Amino acid sequence: MSQLHSFLLTSLLLLSLVSCSSDDFFHGEDDSLQLLSFYDYWHSVDRIALKKYSTLEVIHQSAARFGDYAFFIANGLESISVYNLRTKKVVNTLSLEKNDFKIYHCNQSSFGISKYLEDDLFPLLYVSQRAREDGRCFIEVLRIISSGSSFISGDTVLSIEKVQTIYLPKMTYENALGNANCVIDLKNNRMITYSRNNNSFDDNYGDCRISCFDIPNYKYKEVFLEDSDIRFSFTLECTAFNMQGACIVDNLLFIGQGYESVGYILFNVVDLDSKQLLKQFNLMSLGYSWEPEGCFYYDGSVMVASNTTIWRIDKKEYK
Repeated sequence: MSQLHSFLLTSLLLLSLVSCSSDDFFHGEDDSLQLLSFYDYWHSVDRIALKKYSTLEVIHQSAARFGDYAFFIANGLESISVYNLRTKKVVNTLSLEKNDFKIYHCNQSSFGISKYLEDDLFPLLYVSQRAREDGRCFIEVLRIISSGSSFISGDTVLSIEKVQTIYLPKMTYENALGNANCVIDLKNNRMITYSRNNNSFDDNYGDCRISCFDIPNYKYKEVFLEDSDIRFSFTLECTAFNMQGACIVDNLLFIGQGYESVGYILFNVVDLDSKQLLKQFNLMSLGYSWEPEGCFYYDGSVMVASNTTIWRIDKKEYK
């Protein structure tokens, strides 16, 4: 064997070992950015099937996913459980009880595009909060700080630092930004909110309003958005009652909604291009009986998570 041949084989072996290192599980960026046909796929879906992905015994109110990791966020941000979607195990838990910022009901979370520092493991995390006394819903932008040699092995200690608070416009009848939740649209580098008009009890659960904002520069500690910052908005022909977790994939907004005691649990598919409700599926008819607290894309499918189970939602083929 020539020395050159031997060198090439050795180089390939070393390259394969490096490529299989545990920290490569993060993939560097959210793979939904690479999708080319998910939009067309969902336009052809007329029936869906629920498939159990894994058992999950984590109490949470929302979920965000980056790489192979789902972050399950408890109501009020008391804690965050980090779940490895490959091994299907909780690998880290963050307790946030000692944070010095006031936490409201956390109903939606998603990872953004930017990292606070280049060598951070995760991008910034955007956690939606219900309205303050002044009628502004707001979003806490959190940096996940890591220490230790290996996140995968569990040696890494994670902590949270708030880097920004984004205040949405004060809710009015016209902007319908009551109980607004925010989803980061990675493909188009923008924020999408889903909200409702709750000026009074009678119209508290009116039609759902979808609004779009630019993502503020995270270097500003506080950002107050106004109606003039809304890039576009539109109203869906469906009730906004008990909207739950959501995610955006390839210009489609997926929103879980409802729970068993109100008589329905829905899975909504919103086309952000045509600005309309594309599909609405009744999960209860498929045997789903839990609140769809978290919603995220992983491994080619949209998934919804309750406090007990992660479910994969796929197209049901005709037989």
